[in-house]
Amino acid sequence: MKGLVLFFVGAIIGVIIGALWIGPERIGASHYAEDALLFAPNAPVVEGRAAIQASMTGPAPADFSTTARAVEGCGSLAVRWGTYVWTSAAEGAAQPVTDNGKFVELWKRQPDGTWLMTLDIWNSDMPPGEQGGASP
Repeated sequence: MKGLVLFFVGAIIGVIIGALWIGPERIGASHYAEDALLFAPNAPVVEGRAAIQASMTGPAPADFSTTARAVEGCGSLAVRWGTYVWTSAAEGAAQPVTDNGKFVELWKRQPDGTWLMTLDIWNSDMPPGEQGGASP
């Protein structure tokens, strides 16, 4: 019985996180906690919502999609992981650049009941030199 209850609690958390998730094509850093950490590939850790917002420079990808492979949680923490694909015009390139890879996000329920991301990490599946970039 305890396993069934934990399954339903995890499923409910997953639905909540899924409903809150608006996709990486989102603009801004409002879904990050004030003390969030961003672990982008080939870059130092970015600490805090303001720094994460400041790191979001340049044009947004023309096409960005994620596929969540799992959303699991317990209590006030939830983890979402999956894969991504994005395409963007590259400065000086004749063809758009495409990248695909995987991501892991840690979400935490805040005192006001909202869910915010506290850790965001992703990396490319492309070989070095063929990666589309560090910022989807």
